Amino acid sequence: MTVISISLSLIILNSVVTFVKGFSMDKYIEREVACDFIAAHGNYFNVSKGFNSEDDVISEEMIDNINKCDGIKGAGRIYYKPSSCTINNEKNNLQLYGMDDFPLSKLKVVEGKIDLKKFKTGKYVIETLQSDDNGRVKTEDSPCKVGDKVTIKSDNSEAKEYTIMAKAELKYNMSVRYSLSNERKSAKSKNLLMAVQLCLPSSEFKNIVKKPMTMSYVFDADDKYTEKTEKFLNNYTEKIEPEMNYDSKKKYEDEFEKFEKMFILVGGVVSLIIGVIGILNFINSILTSIMSRRREFAMLQSIGMTNKQLCSMLIFEGAFYAVSSTIVSIVFGSVISLTIIKTIGKNLWFFCYKFILTPILTVTPILLLISISVPFVIYINVNKQTIVERLRTTE
Repeated sequence: MTVISISLSLIILNSVVTFVKGFSMDKYIEREVACDFIAAHGNYFNVSKGFNSEDDVISEEMIDNINKCDGIKGAGRIYYKPSSCTINNEKNNLQLYGMDDFPLSKLKVVEGKIDLKKFKTGKYVIETLQSDDNGRVKTEDSPCKVGDKVTIKSDNSEAKEYTIMAKAELKYNMSVRYSLSNERKSAKSKNLLMAVQLCLPSSEFKNIVKKPMTMSYVFDADDKYTEKTEKFLNNYTEKIEPEMNYDSKKKYEDEFEKFEKMFILVGGVVSLIIGVIGILNFINSILTSIMSRRREFAMLQSIGMTNKQLCSMLIFEGAFYAVSSTIVSIVFGSVISLTIIKTIGKNLWFFCYKFILTPILTVTPILLLISISVPFVIYINVNKQTIVERLRTTE
């Protein structure tokens, strides 16, 4: 039971560390974040409110102040308006975006090719899509294909026809952060189809939309100015325009680190509790063994066994627990790591499996030290009587 409890503690610790070490911040940031900073009205970041009207647009004062910051490498506006469009003679609800060159450069093409010069002629649109929970962009549910014609009816002009140039992934944190749906259902599914999301160059968007609303302002900052920009935005949104807010790559990094620490804390506490139980079992086993074998030890010493030899024997017995626990932990820890942890990790899009035994190997010397010192200390404190006194007492 002592070996099992100590081994279980080491296996849990190794499994937790293996799982957490597999978390890839680079993968997480790559999927979630397209640019260093996103500035917008507070409602844009509020799931219960969202970006819906002119009251939700980012202020021009905030944009002007951002442009005055040092180290801005690229910046641009994203416009948004819900509308409708016709694709292949079928009417669809439409989430229409207008983008400056910088946010356009952050789109990740999944079908077709974006020719920026051609796109800015105002004759083409880009269909934007979001990835699913596994990080995959599903293009098969879209009602249109690259090269299809789409007719957009806006409030500032008559219906105008565009050609779909490409399909691209639009990161969730750059989108309007909510979805609209169509009334019709997919032929392959009973679920309602999501509204079509299309993107126009900002110049064309402003031509067809009567009152274009700036949804957000996105930008990148030079690495050496990132911290300074973060402090500026934090101060600005707290003291100057509290109704405004911002999102940043650093916030996602901090969120990811908290996520890691939560797993380490929970797993570490569970491992520590079971480990303490194992150590207490070990101390109890050694103490019980020494107390019950006092006559045996006295007899061995009466025929010539020295205190040093007796201590060495007890220390080797204690080391047996540590060595046995380590071997069991390595064997079963490896099996669990290569099967359970690896399988669970495959379901997480930001997981990158790495086989490690470092936690077990790190704790082993501490375990050996305890297993050596405990029998020695117990024997010294328990067996202070002479050999004759111990033989008589036992009888």
